[in-house]
Amino acid sequence: MEILSNHLIHLIEYAQCKQIKTQQIERPKENSYIKMSDYFAYYRQLFLASSDPYFGLHFGSFLNLRVLDSVYEVSLAAINIDQVIHFWKDYAKNNFPSLLFTTSKTEDGYVLEFDLKTEYKEIKDQVLDTFFTFTVRELKLMIDIEQVDIALPYHQPDEFAQWYNRPILKKSKHSFIFKNKFQDIEINTNRKTEIEIVLPKFLRMLSNGKTEYQPFALSVRNMVLNMCNPEIPNLHRVASQFLMTERTLQRRLKNEGKTFRDITNEIKRELYFYLKKGKKIKMKDISYLLGYTDTSSLLHAVQKWKSIH
Repeated sequence: MEILSNHLIHLIEYAQCKQIKTQQIERPKENSYIKMSDYFAYYRQLFLASSDPYFGLHFGSFLNLRVLDSVYEVSLAAINIDQVIHFWKDYAKNNFPSLLFTTSKTEDGYVLEFDLKTEYKEIKDQVLDTFFTFTVRELKLMIDIEQVDIALPYHQPDEFAQWYNRPILKKSKHSFIFKNKFQDIEINTNRKTEIEIVLPKFLRMLSNGKTEYQPFALSVRNMVLNMCNPEIPNLHRVASQFLMTERTLQRRLKNEGKTFRDITNEIKRELYFYLKKGKKIKMKDISYLLGYTDTSSLLHAVQKWKSIH
């Protein structure tokens, strides 16, 4: 059984961002196919090397930038969640056949359950966490997430509740419980415009290696860019990816002449001038995308940026 090679490429990129050694893993060509057993073996290898009990959750959160392109393609064609789920099923069947989706009807909605066929039992939940987290991010971009309950097969889901910013129900499988009929849940067309405009810039920024950055600062920058969806992640979330406290991450950056604020301000500055030049997004929406509470806070920052732009 084979899967799309991009899954392994993303895994390698995540490991490299976390500064996990990947020299023994040959990077495949994009959009080719690899053995599923190889993917699971490499996933297990990197999971164990990471010493991260929430590797799957954190990897799924890293994929946010990858989600944007996927969401955009799906939301262009989909009218409601029913169509989105059909797309997910078809995608899994053609590109990751071990991933299974099951839907069942409830009194006033539907339940979507995730499962995985693999002989690597010790990483089954981790891989499911990755795909499930990836899908949570997609749903948040496409619909009002309050219309969906999230359930996991864990007794202590606090880490997931924090990352999803949602309470987590207990169920035997990774599940979404839709409170309304699929046809009553509309796709958020406003986010499609944001994604269409912002995604190309994010991808160009990622491909720019920033040669003036030292290794750890570059890893942090790449982690921040990958985690954008399209909002920029905060210090706590990025530090969690490196299994560090915020203070430790800041100290590591200081040793390389940077701070977390330096890195995020540079990203915000680049994005602001790019978005403002296009004149397709309102200032209040730019403020939201860049993490400012209001337009005045953004304008205050812009005055500083103009002196160095």
